[in-house]
Amino acid sequence: MQKQIVLNKPRGPTGKGLIWLKEIEVPGRWISWSNIYLKLCRNWSISKPEVREVIIIFSEIGLLEVSPAGVKLNYVVIKND
Repeated sequence: MQKQIVLNKPRGPTGKGLIWLKEIEVPGRWISWSNIYLKLCRNWSISKPEVREVIIIFSEIGLLEVSPAGVKLNYVVIKND
């Protein structure tokens, strides 16, 4: 079951990170680690090990699944204007 996240104006790294992950998602497929590193390392200006820590935290919350192949998102972003 996918969680629904409502983000009016995403503030802070968590909201922005979740939106950036959603931007590179291809429905029904895993997001590769290389794509995750490209997007998050560049936008947050952090290293690959730090990105891995953030992904693990998101995984522990239940927002995504982690595998050696990549990441699968378990949430839907609903934007309220």
